[in-house]
Amino acid sequence: MLMPRILTALVLLVLAGLALFVADESWWPYIVLGVVALAAWEWPNLYGMRAEMLKISYSLVVVSCVWSLWQLNLASWLYGLVFIQLLAIGFGVWRYQRAQGQVYLYQNIYVAMALGAIFISALGLALIELRLAYSVWVLLYAMALVWIMDSGAYFAGRQWGKRKLAVYVSPGKSWEGVWGGLALVALFALSVILSGGLDYLSAGQDLNIIAFVGWSLVVAFISVGGDLFESLLKRQSGIKDSSRLLPGHGGVLDRVDSLLIALPLFWVGWVWLLA
Repeated sequence: MLMPRILTALVLLVLAGLALFVADESWWPYIVLGVVALAAWEWPNLYGMRAEMLKISYSLVVVSCVWSLWQLNLASWLYGLVFIQLLAIGFGVWRYQRAQGQVYLYQNIYVAMALGAIFISALGLALIELRLAYSVWVLLYAMALVWIMDSGAYFAGRQWGKRKLAVYVSPGKSWEGVWGGLALVALFALSVILSGGLDYLSAGQDLNIIAFVGWSLVVAFISVGGDLFESLLKRQSGIKDSSRLLPGHGGVLDRVDSLLIALPLFWVGWVWLLA
């Protein structure tokens, strides 16, 4: 199992490098739409829906949503989409915990499909906007916040984890892991500032340093909610992975679950920081 996981990670790393640094920028939206299509194809799996035509049709609908939002310059819709995401995550995790896992949430097919369209469309639009409206480095910084948060939380949780974060949603996560992840994110943000990277990210615009670090921590913290949200949906359906598209890694949704809320939320804060 380890070898397929390593090989898949290497292939994904190469493909990401080619997409970000080799392919012409004009190709980026179409690459994102490809990722959106795969993520949307997997979403019905989180509800036990296996009909292939349903999954393909749903994928086309979500891709059309992202395409329309991008083409019509409706990036401002991210404010509303992020608000709905935060409500869905907050209520879902709180309710599931309160019911000790003895409740089924968001199971109505219309609610389920609407939530998927909102979460995946927000991610797709944020991926496009962060790179094309700002830069590839701004996009990478936002993604790095999530990766560093995940890594810090994993190692701190293994070393010191005692108090469970949301035991009925994801038993392996602890509050000590969260604090460890946030500490690492703070160090990362400070290193970007001290190295002069912040000026590069902001294209020379003056940014409030405290607000920059603070928003980085907020995004990192909320990203955990994206992970918990997908875990909740998978736990209700009794599945481990959203699909088997990525050997050793599960599905696309399993790789981007934290990004579903983190990147749209980062976009909201970045617009505010540059205002």
